[in-house]
Amino acid sequence: MNLEGLIDKWLVEDEIFKSSLAQYSGFPAIFNGSVPDDKQDGWEGKAQYPRICYALDFQVNPERASVGTMDFAIYCESSDSGLQKLESEAKSRLKDVIMRPENESPYCFTWSSTEAFEYSKGIVGIDIHFDIREFPSQETTDPDPIMAMNKFIKEMYKEFLVLGWDKIGDFVSAKDFPLFYCRLDNQERGLETNSVVWMNCKIAVHFLCPETDMRLKAITALAQNLSLNGEVIMMDGSPMTVQRLQQNNKADYLSEGQLYVTCKYGLLRYKSKPHRITEAKINF
Repeated sequence: MNLEGLIDKWLVEDEIFKSSLAQYSGFPAIFNGSVPDDKQDGWEGKAQYPRICYALDFQVNPERASVGTMDFAIYCESSDSGLQKLESEAKSRLKDVIMRPENESPYCFTWSSTEAFEYSKGIVGIDIHFDIREFPSQETTDPDPIMAMNKFIKEMYKEFLVLGWDKIGDFVSAKDFPLFYCRLDNQERGLETNSVVWMNCKIAVHFLCPETDMRLKAITALAQNLSLNGEVIMMDGSPMTVQRLQQNNKADYLSEGQLYVTCKYGLLRYKSKPHRITEAKINF
């Protein structure tokens, strides 16, 4: 299912939308793009408001670290007093929810701004703007610092999900199932010897959880555990040493991450070769 299909499915199952929105073909009046005209059979001759219309725009916004935006418009009759309730429910319903379209990276939505408007005579609305954030796979190749960090976190926190390590379904609510996400912030070549090339990398660790207390405890415990261990064992068995830790509990956990880990690991120039049999003696 693509992202638009997941959004539709997530919204139409909301109980407040079911009870408060107009109905079209037996479902809450939620549309992606164009809205069916008032002569369509799906309206069944009944009221067409309140209704929701949203549109996705995948254009990268470097200033807000987003891969696109979603305009989410709610329309109501001016005499309807439920507009603010629908606005609150829309923001609450989409907050901290990770959606994973088929064959794509997971996405989530963060509220950006809200604007009220008058649509036509007797019809008013609220336009809610969301930033679309992506959590692409960071897996590269052995030795892979991200996979190593994912494994370290999962062994420490078996009760939490780790994006890139755990398989997730179409939807995951960070409120119900907090998630860790690690990404490679930067990487550069360091010192080299005849046998090893040393790589320096900086890993950003996000803990996606709306509860402030839980975020603080989980990130602090992870930082302390990394400090005590001093290294993270990579998938090929080699060590990745922890050089520096930077923790920022005020950082946006969706876009920035709360913990930056500077690490150092080596690339072997030569692989060890097995001993070859040069001769064989058989005694009878």
